[in-house]
Amino acid sequence: MTFNAKQTQQLLHAINQRRVLRDGKGHSHVSQQDVTAHLIRVFGFGNFDTDVVNVECVFEQERANDKGVLTGRWDVCYRALLRLTIRDEDGTEVCHYEDGSTATAQNQTRGDAHDLAYKSALSLAKKRAAINLGDQFGLTRGRSATTPTSRRRSHQRWCPGCRPGPRKPRTAERTTGGC
Repeated sequence: MTFNAKQTQQLLHAINQRRVLRDGKGHSHVSQQDVTAHLIRVFGFGNFDTDVVNVECVFEQERANDKGVLTGRWDVCYRALLRLTIRDEDGTEVCHYEDGSTATAQNQTRGDAHDLAYKSALSLAKKRAAINLGDQFGLTRGRSATTPTSRRRSHQRWCPGCRPGPRKPRTAERTTGGC
């Protein structure tokens, strides 16, 4: 009922910077397709589930031009809550994470606005849930993924011998007791 050694090792590595993308504003992110592909690479086919816990339309509003005439273009917003469940090779649940997001589609045809906002909310919720698995799923993205800080913190959760305890002065005799 835990990750195997190969999965744990993979999860402790920093994200490959080629997987980190930048949007038009310069913000870093990992694509939803990359998150799904990486879930398959790390945990295997069929060893994770994404369940839509809740999804709802927050609003839909038809746009009007300067004269108040409706344009047939729409703004739509959806809110989604998604659960990501990870299982071991035997099908036993190892962990699950829930997270949610909202997404808005603006100035689209009515159908396209609903489609875009709905899919975007689900994609963002999935990415947010997967972030709980660490750097490989976008926890640090481009920020400081080359520094071991977040990997060390993740590792400390997995390795009881490496968990931080009360601060002790550094001496030659001091050992970490971990890996």
